[in-house]
Amino acid sequence: MRSGLGLALAVAAALAGCKTVGWGESQERDFSDKVTKPGTAVGMGNEKVTVVKFEQDFKSDPPRAIVTLKNEGGPLELFSADVEFGYAVPADSFAPYDPDFSPLDIADFKAGDTQVVAVNAPAGRTVRPLFAKVVVTEGGQVRMTAGRESSSRGLRRGTTLLRGSVEVVSVSGNLAPKEGEKPSLLYVLEHVDAAKPKEEIKGMRYMVQFFGQDGNLLDLGRRFYALKPVGKNLSAMGDQCTLEVSGLDAVPGLAGSKPVLRLTQ
Repeated sequence: MRSGLGLALAVAAALAGCKTVGWGESQERDFSDKVTKPGTAVGMGNEKVTVVKFEQDFKSDPPRAIVTLKNEGGPLELFSADVEFGYAVPADSFAPYDPDFSPLDIADFKAGDTQVVAVNAPAGRTVRPLFAKVVVTEGGQVRMTAGRESSSRGLRRGTTLLRGSVEVVSVSGNLAPKEGEKPSLLYVLEHVDAAKPKEEIKGMRYMVQFFGQDGNLLDLGRRFYALKPVGKNLSAMGDQCTLEVSGLDAVPGLAGSKPVLRLTQ
């Protein structure tokens, strides 16, 4: 889920890949204070998940962060966070850097387990990130799942999932239905893995987390937040499927909330 910094994103999109006067200041700044440190707690709510090790490998293709996490609490059906990658902005920008995000999801994270996850930087960037860090999807960090969007600045990429292999093309539905109607939420997903264009993406499972306007996760019960099968595969690059979120008719109070889609296999 992309979180914009207004002008910074616009200029970055227009000048991506260009190394011109004005970009040097951002590139030369020391962002080491923003990189996630070992021992950082990244669990949400009652989750007790800690970063054991955090590595940045920006020479790889694509650039990536390698995160080692330990679950020091109870078992988690799905642990979700994001890795924020920071990119350079022009010297005249009011923003210190241009952020972009990739999901970090671990299914069936058992109590006491340690997991190592490689998180690729978002696709579509032609420059290397300056730094990366783990952010928790809570409070002001919540980035609602978004679809592709055309604008005067060009085509904005939708939220990417499953390590960048699946993109959300569109989001539709109604979480504030009229009396007698049922709430609905639909996502169109597309296979966008250029590295494995002919490889079928199958066995997908999903969870949608709902956050209130205060940024806190709505307590809808463990049963609702359990992983569910998508029920459809993506056969090759360009193939799409529609995911209709189930169980919403039994959940009150979703009007005005921010839905965040999580996908795993």
